[in-house]
Amino acid sequence: MPSSDRVDSGVGLQATLGIYVGAIATGLVAIGLAASGVSSGVLLSTLPTVFTAGLLVGALYAWHRPGFARRLGGWRGRRSCCVVPAVVLVGLGTGLWQLEVVTAAWYVLPVGVAAVAVAGAGWELAAIGHDAYIDSVVDAPVVRWDWRPAGTDIGMVAVGLGFGAVGLVATVFLDVTAILLVLFALMFLFQALAPDSLRSDSVWKPFVFPWVPHDDQLGDGVRGELQATRPGLVVAPSMKPSHRTLYPWNRITDLRLTEDELVLERRFRPAIRCERDAIDDPEAVLETITEYVDSE
Repeated sequence: MPSSDRVDSGVGLQATLGIYVGAIATGLVAIGLAASGVSSGVLLSTLPTVFTAGLLVGALYAWHRPGFARRLGGWRGRRSCCVVPAVVLVGLGTGLWQLEVVTAAWYVLPVGVAAVAVAGAGWELAAIGHDAYIDSVVDAPVVRWDWRPAGTDIGMVAVGLGFGAVGLVATVFLDVTAILLVLFALMFLFQALAPDSLRSDSVWKPFVFPWVPHDDQLGDGVRGELQATRPGLVVAPSMKPSHRTLYPWNRITDLRLTEDELVLERRFRPAIRCERDAIDDPEAVLETITEYVDSE
């Protein structure tokens, strides 16, 4: 297995799990202190100590149990389960406010901050675990190629429509002007539906979030890398935070190579469409993955 493909589940895992545990502990203690009616001074002086203790506990556990990430990654529903504590904290904080247990809104503010930290750390924790799991089950790629999507990008259309729907609901029912969400929706829809000449990095890059890396050497519109391994097809996205996905070969229902694209049909999922020009030797790639699919 190439060392460059291995995910660093050492320091990264320790820091992420430490933040995750510390944020959960902080949120729970903040709820307890707010409900008991302590002073603001006691609340603000206690929470940093609780977070530090949780940070150390989480980091030490990840250090002591190096196989934790792999076991987490092999667990179905890992991403949703990792953010469940954030939902619980939001529910408990909202209950305190609605039941008028606290008299000032800022008493539940630390709970909201903790919930955001739990959600972010939980998302990253799931990504680290999933990458570690894939590292443990796949071998070195037999062939790999850049994935430059061809045709309409269904994923970006879904994201754009999602932002638009949330913005519409916020505007109509919550009386909130959600122009920023509408702009996000238009940006994603533009990236998915605009002609190829308008979807190049030279047009899109100035509008992309600054923490999303672009590699100009990969060419315009590269989503990531596809890797053919013995267990299945590995999709390694270029945008972070995210994680690789492994599709066993029995989930690939059809393969075809046209004049413009390489198409991999998936069971119950949209097809993966790759621009043929982005693949160095599309015939060899098709032959290799066909052997794997036929073997299933």
